[in-house]
Amino acid sequence: MLTRIGNDSLRVDKLDEAIKHFQAAAAANPRDAAPLEGLTRALYLKAQKESAGAFIASNDYSQAQELIARAIRLNPANIQLRLAEMKIRALSGQKADLSSLPAPRNDAERPAYAEALLAQSRYAEANDQMSRAINSAANAIQLLAVGDLALMIKDLPDAELAYRRAAGCRVRLKSQARSRSGRQSQRSGSSQLYVCLDLAKNISMPAPSIS
Repeated sequence: MLTRIGNDSLRVDKLDEAIKHFQAAAAANPRDAAPLEGLTRALYLKAQKESAGAFIASNDYSQAQELIARAIRLNPANIQLRLAEMKIRALSGQKADLSSLPAPRNDAERPAYAEALLAQSRYAEANDQMSRAINSAANAIQLLAVGDLALMIKDLPDAELAYRRAAGCRVRLKSQARSRSGRQSQRSGSSQLYVCLDLAKNISMPAPSIS
């Protein structure tokens, strides 16, 4: 719940509120990488608005370091936690060697890896990881998730691409639903089909501006 509230705050650029909720979620469940990913994401965005000295001196930065270190001690094999650590190190100007970590093994790890690359200003490599996640997304739900993440970290080109592909999925799914013959057949269609339709229909069809 706290992580979800943090993500909602992040989407409307309420960074301090997002940081507070992510910190509470991470303290309540130290093994969960999700709130720490959200926390480092919010700190990344906040660091763009503040001087480097002010950011490093902030309590938010210090607490993030402590939460991530504790989580890694509890779950040292979690790659997403390691990536969160790399992000926070890069944001503070410390050396963050991503080559010490394995390459992303699945699409769930690619956005986190991309964020760590962004924190090091390695934009082309970050874009490559996000593009791979988008290209391998199996349905509108996955595309919307990648699009939301891209939008939160201000990666507008990839957000636009993910949302447009999700909208295309919506059109294809509607066509499939109409082509089903018989009322009963329509009712018995895959539940995932209708979940995709419900999510995709809320996309704003002009995509986010990249200007």
